[in-house]
Amino acid sequence: MMKKLLVVDDNVSFLKQVSVLLEGQYELFLTKSGAMALKIGAQEKPDLILLDVEMPEMDGFETIARLKKEAWFGSTPVVFISGNQDEATKAKAFESGAADIISKPVEKEILLNRIELNMRDSGDAAKGQP
Repeated sequence: MMKKLLVVDDNVSFLKQVSVLLEGQYELFLTKSGAMALKIGAQEKPDLILLDVEMPEMDGFETIARLKKEAWFGSTPVVFISGNQDEATKAKAFESGAADIISKPVEKEILLNRIELNMRDSGDAAKGQP
């Protein structure tokens, strides 16, 4: 059974790029907004969420805050994706509860490794393992 991955980014070309990089490896759910991420997440209960930091209407920080209030969310890892890699953005990402942050543009091997690492870590945490 394929693991579910929710990708949230307002940039359609980025969603297409990630789709091409990850197709066949995960069951992908793509959306351009935080509001839709909440709806899709509730329906699909993804194993990991890739979340853009900077989006109109609801940014990644507001989206993760709302996700945390959802019963289904539990310990679902969120990996932020951002073109802005200043220290303040990184610190805010981790303070908000993100498991990781990846720089844009993404490199396939780094993306795959970070997804697998964070899914494995969340699985261990769910089993009560360090």
